Amino acid sequence: MKDCQKCGRTYEDDTLNFCLDDGTVLLQSNSPVIEPPDTVEFPKAKQTEVNYPLGTEQNRFNQPSLQNNVQKKSKSWLWVLGILMGVMLICGGGIAGLAIIGVMSEPEDGRQVIKSSDFSDWKFDSNQYIKAENNDGKLVLTSIKDYYYIFVFKEYSTYDASINLTVENATGNAAKFGYGLVVHGHPTKILSQGYAFLIDSNTGKYRVVQHIDQNETELVEWTTTSAINKGSQSNDLEVRTNGNMMEFIINNVSVRTIEDKEKYRDGVAGVYTSDENPITFTNLELRK
Repeated sequence: MKDCQKCGRTYEDDTLNFCLDDGTVLLQSNSPVIEPPDTVEFPKAKQTEVNYPLGTEQNRFNQPSLQNNVQKKSKSWLWVLGILMGVMLICGGGIAGLAIIGVMSEPEDGRQVIKSSDFSDWKFDSNQYIKAENNDGKLVLTSIKDYYYIFVFKEYSTYDASINLTVENATGNAAKFGYGLVVHGHPTKILSQGYAFLIDSNTGKYRVVQHIDQNETELVEWTTTSAINKGSQSNDLEVRTNGNMMEFIINNVSVRTIEDKEKYRDGVAGVYTSDENPITFTNLELRK
């Protein structure tokens, strides 16, 4: 026989262990009553101490902290940005100006000057076709009949090169055939090969012609462009050759690109003039 110490109910079934009314553990009827002990206060738990294995403590402080690294990178970037913004505010956009000046000061095609002439020591005798004179170190040519051209750098090929020339029409009058720069020309056989990049500052137009077997063929007909300085103002002409491609430039403005289908590799530079207009040529430069 078992009794419930809470409700006092008695159970004859010794196989029961818990009271069916309140779930209290059943005890044998002749067992002494067990009183609960007085409350015991346990000491408070000490603060947890972490014990690192030998050497770990030192290594722990030597290991990089991801959070610290991110903060340092972020602060560095902010400092650089702040300095740049401050300088730009002080200079009024001077940083951008300096960057542009730096880029513009470098040769645009990365080529180096290998030959240049201002015609100060250049001598050419007049004949029945052309009048030539040296005016303050500048070559002045006046064509007597139609057009005429001469070669200057006979020992330097214009293949894969940049050729520059400054031209000026002293009178500003119209030039029927134009005047300008010759590239890929044969150094001894006139009109046998080559191209001429020609302008007329009176009309503000340019054209490109080709010379083959004593004939002049127009590849690009007279074309108007705002890149030309009109009248008696000077104009800078440039032809950049890259393999068989030729780019034609006026005062740093690219106006046309065509292919050298003849694939000239031994041609040289020259100057071209036409009509009875005194044309001044100076600052001829070849870069490779």
